[in-house]
Amino acid sequence: MKGTSAEKAVRIRVHYASHKGLVREKNEDSIRIGDTVITDGQADSVTTGEIKLLSGNWLAIADGLGGHGSGEIASAVAVQALGQPSNRLYDEAGIRGVPGFVMNQLRRRAAAGDVSRSMGTTLSALCFTEAALFLVHVGDSRIYSLPDFRRLTRDDTQVQALIEKGEIPEQMRNRHPLKNRLTRSLVADGNTPATLVKKIPAQYAAEFSFLLCSDGLWENFADDEMREHLQRMNENGQSLADFAGWLLSTALERGGSDNISLIITEPVL
Repeated sequence: MKGTSAEKAVRIRVHYASHKGLVREKNEDSIRIGDTVITDGQADSVTTGEIKLLSGNWLAIADGLGGHGSGEIASAVAVQALGQPSNRLYDEAGIRGVPGFVMNQLRRRAAAGDVSRSMGTTLSALCFTEAALFLVHVGDSRIYSLPDFRRLTRDDTQVQALIEKGEIPEQMRNRHPLKNRLTRSLVADGNTPATLVKKIPAQYAAEFSFLLCSDGLWENFADDEMREHLQRMNENGQSLADFAGWLLSTALERGGSDNISLIITEPVL
């Protein structure tokens, strides 16, 4: 990986937002950008910043489960847990232990007695280390590489399982009555779920862009639509910040029926 030392750390530009949408009373999404944690919809327009790719820097989106109660607290606990250096969340062993560590934090918070004991959240995250880029995912938020829009995560949903079995076509994904039914998530009074932890070659961190987003964003688009619109914007000389703004505004124009969170990264050349 280029420039992993403290003297020459690679930097990335990050465009992010977290909006409660137009229907929900509160925002149960939480996001993390390096040392910055955003909860309760504190970023309802696109903000741009830069972070260094130092070991242990996380980008993450957690989508609290509304039907379980205290979803906004569960998602906040999840992204805050990633910033606790005592758990060594900066090497491969620590990163692979993230699901269990987050579950312990959720259980501890639920034991306080002032929140729902069944509170839960999804988690989709990238962690930068000197050796590699790691992806951690459970639930139905997504991570894409850009500009090819290759989906790096699998939706942990009943609809995804039906699509893979050939029982329904891909085109029904966003219209099916079970589209929000999760098969895996981090729930305080549940067991630690099987979680995708993927090791990605280190050069991706410095050379590729990524989109992390909650289902409140991606369910408003087909992947091909996002890919083609990004290509047109690139041809017109527009930036990834412009693309982030288009994603957010279009999701709102199409109803904004859920909380909408996104993070887009790009290398700083």
